[in-house]
Amino acid sequence: MTIVALRPFALPAEHGGWGFLAEPILVGMLVAPSSSGALVAAAALFGFLARHPLKLAVQDAVRGRRYPRTFWCRALAASYLLAALLSLAAALAMSGTRMLAPFALAAPFAIFQLLHDAKNHGRGLIAEMSGAVAMASVVAAIAIAGGTGTSVAYGLAGILIARFVPAILYVRALLGRLPAWWAWTAHVVALGVIASYARLPAVAAMAVLLLRAAWGLTHEPPRAKTIGWREIAFGVATVALVAIGY
Repeated sequence: MTIVALRPFALPAEHGGWGFLAEPILVGMLVAPSSSGALVAAAALFGFLARHPLKLAVQDAVRGRRYPRTFWCRALAASYLLAALLSLAAALAMSGTRMLAPFALAAPFAIFQLLHDAKNHGRGLIAEMSGAVAMASVVAAIAIAGGTGTSVAYGLAGILIARFVPAILYVRALLGRLPAWWAWTAHVVALGVIASYARLPAVAAMAVLLLRAAWGLTHEPPRAKTIGWREIAFGVATVALVAIGY
């Protein structure tokens, strides 16, 4: 009997993906804490955990092959998805269906990434940005569940998108995978868009991210692991500033 280690399938190792999950949850819960929002956060967590085993299970199905991992990937994906659905159902029972609107708007982006996952192209630029945009919907759903207005909820999602998309381009530029001007342009546009509607601390967060890009893109890039940890730190700073502003 083949012994299968479950941890590589049960817990994704992508640090960037964890950041894309944690930042919307933290912003949403700090700005509009509520029990139903916590359930939405739990649903997002389980949905995020389901992605990796689901991707592997779908890839095995596309190949028409069964490996020792196949059963466990299917079981893990089904368990996580069931937990996500139960958490979301409980949140809906408490706060109504209004919180589903952000997820409905984000669904095409999530589906696009899942389709690319199935082809093992989930780390492509457009797929990665689509996944980040989809994750930003979590903050809007949590905020709506917590009783905020839709303008604030979607405004928070916009701030997170303005954080995520330039960050993806910035990291790729540091790793030599994209021209630096892509990251420069994205950060300038993000600052301009957020400055047009967001509160001052959120604008300050975008300015800090632009300054970090200006420094990083004009100096020798560090190791990939160091880049990742620095992005986590800037993510924490962004969350703090946005929460202070709202």
